[in-house]
Amino acid sequence: MPPPEVSSKRTNAAILEQIHLADMKEIEAGKMAEAKASSTEVREYADQLVKDHTSADQMVTATAQRIGARLRDSSAQRHKTANATLVEKKLSSANGAHFDRVFLAQTSADHKKLMNELKQARDDASDDDIEALIDKIMPILQQHQDLAEILMKKEPA
Repeated sequence: MPPPEVSSKRTNAAILEQIHLADMKEIEAGKMAEAKASSTEVREYADQLVKDHTSADQMVTATAQRIGARLRDSSAQRHKTANATLVEKKLSSANGAHFDRVFLAQTSADHKKLMNELKQARDDASDDDIEALIDKIMPILQQHQDLAEILMKKEPA
């Protein structure tokens, strides 16, 4: 069994990696939506996702450097789950209002899932910097989810 500091460092690194991969996924989806969304509001939302997740990822990277954790290069994050690949295919093949609905539903679900995971991760974190990082990111994630829900209600069925 590893000493507690090694185990806690591994947990902290895993939390940062989780946020980093989520940021990369949202940036990628946001860029796709900037190009494919049919609604101006959805394109603006996608642009905000890209900006906010890029900023959040810079905080994640800085925190990782401070605690000595290594994050995988985003190009190496291609070990996508079957679900992530399926979502990517759904987004790639969708167009117009259908794309907007799929994109908004997916980002809403992704943000909800990430917030639930980060609530638990915050309890598991043994580093004040990571707790502070999660505290900074959570309201942004909540805002993204809320906005996706609002936009879904506006989108034509």
